[in-house]
Amino acid sequence: MHRADPEDERDGLVIARPDGALVHVRLRNFSASDLEAIRAIHGRRWVPERKVWTLPNTHATIEALTEAFGPRLLLGPEAAGDRGRGRAVGETGQSTPERSGEPRPERPPETPPAGSDILDALSLAVRTREYSPKTERAYLAWARRFLAFDPSLTEPGARLDPARGKAFLEHLATDARLAAKTRNQAASALGFMFREVLHQTGFESVPRAKGPRRLPSVLSHREVLRVLRELSGDHRLIASLLYSAGLRLDECLRLRIKDIDFELRQILVRDGKGKKDRYVPLARRAVDALRTRVLRRSEVHDEDRSRGQGWAPLPGALDRKDPGAGYELGWQFVFPSRSSSKDPATGRTGRRPLHPTAVQREVKRAVRRAGVDKRASCHTLRHSFATEALRGGCDIRTLQHVLGHKDVRTTMIYLHVVEQTGFYVRSPLDRPDDPDDPDDPLWEVDPRPPRARRPSDRLGTITPPDGRDPTR
Repeated sequence: MHRADPEDERDGLVIARPDGALVHVRLRNFSASDLEAIRAIHGRRWVPERKVWTLPNTHATIEALTEAFGPRLLLGPEAAGDRGRGRAVGETGQSTPERSGEPRPERPPETPPAGSDILDALSLAVRTREYSPKTERAYLAWARRFLAFDPSLTEPGARLDPARGKAFLEHLATDARLAAKTRNQAASALGFMFREVLHQTGFESVPRAKGPRRLPSVLSHREVLRVLRELSGDHRLIASLLYSAGLRLDECLRLRIKDIDFELRQILVRDGKGKKDRYVPLARRAVDALRTRVLRRSEVHDEDRSRGQGWAPLPGALDRKDPGAGYELGWQFVFPSRSSSKDPATGRTGRRPLHPTAVQREVKRAVRRAGVDKRASCHTLRHSFATEALRGGCDIRTLQHVLGHKDVRTTMIYLHVVEQTGFYVRSPLDRPDDPDDPDDPLWEVDPRPPRARRPSDRLGTITPPDGRDPTR
């Protein structure tokens, strides 16, 4: 009998710390087939901080691991289907209920996790519902802060109560004095935890805070040009795309080469906010710079491929359907990081997207150097694009599609911004003449000089031809 040890050096797989909700799996000297077996299990998640895989602690998971790894699998205590001391599957003298002919024992009822195990269960619930990584990080941060608010919650056997969640929100409002939008985010995180992880009701009745209605800060066209002139290289090109296409910073940094259509002058935004794809315009003035950037990116990719690198993470399950697609040039990021790194999920080396902090820092410095006194950031360029589009005559529905807003009321905010900064509607007479008939202008100027006004004209009366006064 072999007890599972997280520091075991045997070749195979170790379940480091099974509990009531998750199974922590660590691979030793793994191969590509081992990774495929782990990734084929539903609900698996890679935790880079701990360098372990987390799987649901269910009988189906244990059976899938046993079938895939056999005697190489080391089970720790409290694993589903192996309640007891740790052992190696397949050791002599060990028999499962199926092999001995005994009936399978009934699975004990699941109890809600307590203490630090809530974080693992919360992370699994968020990933199972395919929420964005930012949402996962925000929910986990609020869960940690909630557990730190009441130290008794981390004790073994502690049970969470929605009343404690309400007390935590009151603490954020009265003691921490956080903004209403921040408190509402905390309420959403705790509501998800109580509803989906702890399966408790009663937290839905907590009222949401109503904050002030603020308008976004925008820059004029001349101010944006002054900021762009203070940038250089990739930072200028990224800022130009944010302003010319209304992209979010993360969407711009995750652009791939195949997403850019130079012929139709449009950009495909993949998996944007809300997991929606959309097309945005590509400015004519940005085409040459973007072509040069793609050409330079292809040269760097050729150098990476010569060193056995050049892997780019693929969306969804495309890496399993087409294992070599990640090495293709079309799937490479337009703005990659300077150095290559190993993908912990696949074990392949490539370049990740450029970190947004680097661009944000350079844009803020450019705003100061340009002498712009407004509070501006990368997202301000997106706001400026929306206001300039409305001033140019773009209708609200088209702008909603380009910006990727789910609700048109979010786009309507920019109408209030335009009203405050000078709203106008372009008259049809201000449009250029018909290019197909340039000899027939819409408005002709009379070459004759204006006639001199008579005294009666200045007085506003009309003198009839017979000289009679019409007022008498």
